Amino acid sequence: MNIVVHQLLMPGSPTFTVLHLSDIHIDFSYKPGSQTECTQPLCCREGEPAPGHAGAGFWGDLHSCDIPYWTAEKILQYAAALEK
Repeated sequence: MNIVVHQLLMPGSPTFTVLHLSDIHIDFSYKPGSQTECTQPLCCREGEPAPGHAGAGFWGDLHSCDIPYWTAEKILQYAAALEK
């Protein structure tokens, strides 16, 4: 069996860095500590979490929630700082 290895870049070739952000959903009504599971299309906006359940996190939540604007803002600030 012959294995062919292709070198994608020649040594010393110029490179560049890409930040790909796709399909970002920002919720300007996001409220830390609010319900993460609700009957609305978006949660993490209002209401107290059910007993024994944690509320929405400060930076965002994995449930039916979009990210708060300050999380998106920090992502962009971090990316800009990497470029300096």
